[in-house]
Formats: sequence, structure tokens, C-alpha cells
Amino acid sequence: MSKFLWLFYRIGNFNENRFGTSFLVVICNYGLLVNLIELDFKDLNDIWSPYSKTPIAVRHACLNNIAAKLRDMQIYLREVRQIYETKFFVYFLVSHIGQVMSLYQITEKGWIPGYTSLFTIFAEMMFYCMVGSQTIALGDKLCYFIQQTDWYAYDLRSQKTIRLILQQCQLPCRISLKFLGTLNMATGMRVLKGIYFYYTVMTDVMTEK
Repeated sequence: MSKFLWLFYRIGNFNENRFGTSFLVVICNYGLLVNLIELDFKDLNDIWSPYSKTPIAVRHACLNNIAAKLRDMQIYLREVRQIYETKFFVYFLVSHIGQVMSLYQITEKGWIPGYTSLFTIFAEMMFYCMVGSQTIALGDKLCYFIQQTDWYAYDLRSQKTIRLILQQCQLPCRISLKFLGTLNMATGMRVLKGIYFYYTVMTDVMTEK
């Protein structure tokens, strides 16, 4: 049984070892884009200050450039979701089942080597949930940047553009795990509770036999 569990874990984590690093890279890229757009909004505020003599065409061009960057970022996030959502769903589903079986083998069968897999996979799951929460926080941070601009000092055309940009940024930037929920720490806690629940059910069923 212990050999079967080890094989189960290896199958479940083969793809994770391949896509985990690339996922962290793309999320870091997303964070970098958010920081760059923050600097763009600071520059936008400067050129719209009462003391600025920047031509109105340049001001509009600067805002249009920010809007284009945000559109590209939304496309980037959509591609990220398409690439990683199914992979993360499979990873979490297989890991969830493996955690239940491994915990049962450790407590009921004395499978001591299972502690390594148990804590390693648990740490990975929680780490990815933390990264997912950070991704959502970056989206909220971007909305905060926009709301903190001196938009009331802009002309009517720019105010309309800012409103459209804000609506665009309020779209959820999160990784879905289908029926497991969203990739964040709240889902991580629910997964942890689910592991304990199904472990208890499995223990009761096996005890009755």
C-alpha cells in the first residue's frame, strides 16, 4: 500500500514539478507590470498638475498608453488562467486525495516515510494558495492606484477613460480550481478541513469493516 501511495504522489506531482516554476515566473511578471503601471499613473498625475505645461495631446497619449498596457495585461492574465487553471485543479484534486490516504496510512498502518510526502505536498499546496492570494491582492492594488489619481483635475475625455480603465481593472484576476474554489488561502483552509473530514470518514469506514 505504501508503494502505491508513493506512486500516486509521483503521478500527481510530475506535472507540478514542471509547471510550478513557470507559474511563479509569470506571477512575478504580473507583479512587475503592476508596479510599472503604478509609475505611469504617478507620471500622469504630474503632467496633469496645475503647474504642468504639458500639451493636452501628450496628456491624452500618456493615458492611452496606460490603457493599452492594461489591456495587454488583461490578455496576459487570461492566457495565464487558460494555461494553469486545469493543471492546478488536477494537482489539488490528486494531492487532496493523496493527503487523505497518506494520513490514514501514517496513523493506522504506521507508515513513517509518509510524513515526508504529507508535509511536502501540504507545504506546496499552501504556498500556491498564498501566491494565488497575492495575485488577487495585486489586482486590488492596481484599482487602488487608479482611485488615488487626481482624476478630478483631468478633462472630461480623460475622466471617461479613467472610468473605463477602473471598470476593466475590477474584473477578477484569480485562478479558478473549479468546484474546489479560487486559488487563495481561504480555499487552502477549506482543503485542509476537507482532508481531515475525509480522513475521519475513511477511518470510520475501515474500522467498521
